[in-house]
Amino acid sequence: MRHFRPPIWCCWTLIVTATACAPLTVATTAQPVPQGETAPVLIWYTIPNGIEVMRDSARVAWLGIDAEGRIGVSDRADVGVRIPSGSGIVVTYKYRLSKNADHKASAIAIMGGGGFVNWGNHAHFEATLIASGHQSLLTPYGGLRLAQVVPLSRSARSDSPTAGGFFGLRLGKEELGVSVEVGVFYDRSALGVRSSDVIVVPALVLHGEKLLNALTRATGGRPR
Repeated sequence: MRHFRPPIWCCWTLIVTATACAPLTVATTAQPVPQGETAPVLIWYTIPNGIEVMRDSARVAWLGIDAEGRIGVSDRADVGVRIPSGSGIVVTYKYRLSKNADHKASAIAIMGGGGFVNWGNHAHFEATLIASGHQSLLTPYGGLRLAQVVPLSRSARSDSPTAGGFFGLRLGKEELGVSVEVGVFYDRSALGVRSSDVIVVPALVLHGEKLLNALTRATGGRPR
């Protein structure tokens, strides 16, 4: 295990206890999961310029892993439950605006939600506009995203809204596929741990229970 010098440890401690790790990766297209079906995903993301710990050192990347499951509740809507880096829970509702019932067609959807992040120290609210192309072997998607956290404890810091856009490309299907996604957001650091207010958030998303079970077996675990 790599040993970090005390200044870096102090910086991580401040971020964990005083700011919120809000989910920024979208990891879904505009099409909802078919009614009655579920679609689990595992999201690896990083913020390369997340922390600037010392003047004479390189930046420290913020790393995170989110787990999410979406379930279709109607022909035009699904509900998602996300565990952001094991530190909270966020529930979202996605509604397809286009009336075309073909789940492989291009679509536009709105998604809103909220929950708790940073071990309950912040409430989280989000709104997302998603557009995606024809659902095929390669499915492009993208849109705009707005997120805001509200402190719930005395030690939690207030923060400005985070806003930006994202673009992704999914290889495969919702039930078995991999997505690469990149988001660019305006995100002012509440603690001043970085000089830039613009962050880039690349992510890798694994879709579907079959792929997640294969990953579990490969790492020595027991699949569901």
